Amino acid sequence: NGKVCKDALQEGGKEMAEALRAQPATGEYAGVEMKNGEECKDALQQSGKEMVEARRAQPATGEHAGVVMNNGKVCKDALQEGGKEMAEALRAQPATGEYAGVEMKNGEECKDALQQSGKEMVEARRAQPATGEHAGVVMNNGKVCKD
Repeated sequence: NGKVCKDALQEGGKEMAEALRAQPATGEYAGVEMKNGEECKDALQQSGKEMVEARRAQPATGEHAGVVMNNGKVCKDALQEGGKEMAEALRAQPATGEYAGVEMKNGEECKDALQQSGKEMVEARRAQPATGEHAGVVMNNGKVCKD
């Protein structure tokens, strides 16, 4: 995710993720195309796909159930509800460090932890070269896909 591993919890998560990546996906998920267009090929991807499907199967039950979210969709399942709760918690925290007050590409000032986490994720993805079928392809905006 582009962040420095600084505590035992993060280290344990990284070790678990690496162990799962080393195992192939099995059963109904092996080779299935996921929402991001990638093939489910390892146990880490499989566990993520299983978790997402389980959360989607549960109805939203809290204060966000039935609420129209920022994307215009109605919050109807536990996956959407969890995302909305996480976004609200991050919006309530100020941006910190090098990102606090920085102007983003959209011209807005980075003022909360949700904006900061988005900026960090984008920068981490930009640092990785594009791979797969889209690498080097001219996109709709006329630019070559390179990261």
